[in-house]
Amino acid sequence: MIHATPPSFVPQLPRLEFLILFTFSPFHLFNMSKPEWIQYGAPSLERPFGLALWPIFEKGFESVKGYKPQDFRFVPGETPISTLKATAAILVSYYFIIFGGRELMRNRPAYLLNFLFKVHNFYLTVISFCLLVLFAEQLIPIVMRHGVFFAICDHQGGWTDKLVILYYVGYQYMFSYRLC
Repeated sequence: MIHATPPSFVPQLPRLEFLILFTFSPFHLFNMSKPEWIQYGAPSLERPFGLALWPIFEKGFESVKGYKPQDFRFVPGETPISTLKATAAILVSYYFIIFGGRELMRNRPAYLLNFLFKVHNFYLTVISFCLLVLFAEQLIPIVMRHGVFFAICDHQGGWTDKLVILYYVGYQYMFSYRLC
C-alpha cells in the first residue's frame, strides 16, 4: 500500500518497487487515491512493462460493452462476423467500394485528403500498438515459463480467455481497416 508520508523506518537498501511507487506516483503528488485498475511497480514477469495494461483495457472494454473482456465467448453463428453471410457481406461491400469508387473517380481529379489520411494512419498506428503491447503482456509470461511451442500449439497456452478476446478485437480491427 502506498502512504502519503514516508514510513518512519526506511531500510538502508530500499526495494526498487518502493522507490518507483513512492517517487513517481502522480497519485502521491496530488494526494489522491489510486484507482484499482491502475497497477504499476517494478517490471516483472507478470507485469513486463511495469504498468499492468490488462486492467486498463478491461476498464475501457467494460465501460463500452458492459461486460469484462475475459467473459467474452466466441459462439459461431451468434458472434458478429462469425457467419459466412456476414463475412461475405463485408467482403462484397469492400470490393464494391474499392472498384466502384475507382470507376466513379476515373475521369475526375483526385481529392486532396492528406490531413484525413494522416489522422487515419495515426489512429491505425495507435490501435496496432495497443494490441501489440496487450498481446506481449499476455504472451511474455507464457513463453518465458513454458516456451514458444506451448504458447503457439497448446490449447492452454495461446488460447486463454484474455488472448481470445484480443484475437477477436484484432480481427474486427482488420475488417474495419479494410473498409476504411
